[in-house]
Amino acid sequence: MYHGCVIQVAVPTPLREALDYLPVGNQSVGVECIGCRVRVPLGRRTVIGVVVAVLSESSLSNKQLKAAIEWVDTQPLLSSVQLKLLRWVSDYYHAPIGEVVCGLLPKALREGLTPEVDTVYDYQLTSAGRLALDALPSRSRCQRQLLDVLSVEQQPVSLKALQAQGVKRSTINTTCDKGWVESVEAIPVVAEVIHPTFSVTTEQQQAIDVIADAKQFDVFVLEGVTGSGKTEVYLQTIAAVLQTGKQALLLVPEIGLTPQTQQRVSERFQVPVIVMHSQLTPKQRAQRWLQAQSSEPCIVLGTRSALFVPLPKLGLIILDEEHDSSFKQQSGLRYSARDVAVKRAHQLNIPVVLGSATPSLETLHNVQLGRYQSLVLSERVGGGQMPQPECIDLCDQPLVGGLSEALLNAIQATLDQQEQVLLFLNRRGYAPALLCHQCGWVVPCPNCDASITVHQAKHQMRCHHCQRMWPLLRVCQQCKQAELMPVGVGTEQLMEVLQDRFPEVVTVRIDRDTVGSQKRLDAVLGQVHSGEANIIVGTQMVAKGHHFSGVTLVGVVDADGALYSTDFRALEHMGQQILQVAGRSGREKAGRVLIQTHHPEHPLLHTLLTSGYPEFARALTEERAQVGLPPHSHQVIVRAEAKDAHHAQAFLQDMVTAGLSIGRNLSVFGPISAAMAKRANRYRYQIILQSSQRSVLQQGVVRCVQVGAQHPLKGRCQWYVDVDPLETI
Repeated sequence: MYHGCVIQVAVPTPLREALDYLPVGNQSVGVECIGCRVRVPLGRRTVIGVVVAVLSESSLSNKQLKAAIEWVDTQPLLSSVQLKLLRWVSDYYHAPIGEVVCGLLPKALREGLTPEVDTVYDYQLTSAGRLALDALPSRSRCQRQLLDVLSVEQQPVSLKALQAQGVKRSTINTTCDKGWVESVEAIPVVAEVIHPTFSVTTEQQQAIDVIADAKQFDVFVLEGVTGSGKTEVYLQTIAAVLQTGKQALLLVPEIGLTPQTQQRVSERFQVPVIVMHSQLTPKQRAQRWLQAQSSEPCIVLGTRSALFVPLPKLGLIILDEEHDSSFKQQSGLRYSARDVAVKRAHQLNIPVVLGSATPSLETLHNVQLGRYQSLVLSERVGGGQMPQPECIDLCDQPLVGGLSEALLNAIQATLDQQEQVLLFLNRRGYAPALLCHQCGWVVPCPNCDASITVHQAKHQMRCHHCQRMWPLLRVCQQCKQAELMPVGVGTEQLMEVLQDRFPEVVTVRIDRDTVGSQKRLDAVLGQVHSGEANIIVGTQMVAKGHHFSGVTLVGVVDADGALYSTDFRALEHMGQQILQVAGRSGREKAGRVLIQTHHPEHPLLHTLLTSGYPEFARALTEERAQVGLPPHSHQVIVRAEAKDAHHAQAFLQDMVTAGLSIGRNLSVFGPISAAMAKRANRYRYQIILQSSQRSVLQQGVVRCVQVGAQHPLKGRCQWYVDVDPLETI
């Protein structure tokens, strides 16, 4: 054992604990270095880690301890409050502390870089500029506009304010080069709010008042029908927080929703709006992360990972569409942004708002138990009415590309009224399978237990699970006949059918194949908002957050996929998707929602369409209560995959034995094959741990993790723990 100053460093490895090192130069350090980055040796390489503790001794000997190489920071990059949250994340999700702490830093910071935060400048007129204003020729219209604006202002003007008046950045640069305009470092702005010109509804005002009056931790569930004005409630509660000198964090589920939300937020507030999402460059992400460390009032807007941005004066957290599965990370550190947001708010003693038209059953269960407070917006803003969904029974009906004659007639009638149509099909590609009409052979993916998906436009077959691609087959590999035919309908085929049926109108498609970049998505949405596009075909990308004012008909092409799924959450997700996409209809005019199904008599589908989401959610919750499924219990899944199926099974079987030793309050199921037993040439198995007591469940998982960390087959298996999983198959 070594007695002396030791720093514990979280390093980016699968090791479960932080590692002990001697300080740089073996010089004693204090707690002031906790949260700083340091370069340390690890095996034959050096890595960047973060100091998480300073100790006076180590269980290792002096010879075993290695010394840190150099300090990267002179001031802590992570505060003690942030490290406390990350330790909780590591413990709760059973993830290595190094992968949590280092993995949630922007890439540039993980690599030891510290990019400078761009200085914000305002602009003012120089004495030479005042003289030039009188002598400018008429053809210099843009420069005169800028000088005119600055000449009437008594204080420097921000770039944002100039651009709002139509001044271009190039014009500013030109006049600065001529000495007519000079830049000065911007003075931190007061949290000024531009108040809306419209009045809010009584329900909106009640929700705003309740949230704004909250001075300590509380969880508010803002349950509002689509179009009820949840965003306005967010903006006004953010305004209340900013005016106290604090900061706000607003999370959205999809990167595609970020620009439109950013526009609304920027138009309302004269404070920095820091946008965080996955399409930023490493340098941009690090700069914005560091910018948020300032104590000045600001708003951070972003997707799931923005939750961990440092905000020293955070006063409010908001999750829009809290039910959305995008808030659950499905690879690496499998955390729920919703649950971590609640924990962060609890640690900071601040309110958190969970907004949705279709809250998750877990959230509704917490409302029922009195842990969360419900705020309801039951009516659309402006007097609009939610359309009543109607079923189209597909039994014994001829279909053209998955579309019934009733839906095609409704599309024609809508187009005749110069209104827009939105068709929802959560299946991209041309067809989900390629089948031989002669012998019935279905083209499989050789790497996965799945059929390939046809992408006709690119003459390709693709596996959406291992991402492998091949040229489109023409001849059956089994009977050698050229009678291969696509089976099923995807968005690509649906669009082709619509273009053939309605050639005189513009049809656009919104899915990952067609709008892979934000620029392309913005272009397509521009066609929709301008009215140029008449028919919109899309996957779940169109089901949330978008305001399509011209859409008066929504068609759900296939509602049957989830009705008899083996995943107990499938019906919940189906109901949420149907109502979310239905909410795009009738925002400004009366609308219709038509749902195609072979099972109109299904009891839960009938409840959803006739009684609405609250009754649907209540029925689902009661059904789950009868069999003890979440939210009436808690689950953890441990998954293992290996090139040899027996290795994965044996690895998990020993975990089952360890889990069962906890006692009767813990149920352990498995090992069982995953729904797709083979993916990317690896065989996949899992065990499910379930208990009504979370503490008992965590004890079982700890035992399983201990077994996995020491198991002789750990080198042949890839395994991970998924706490509160959204996918159980």
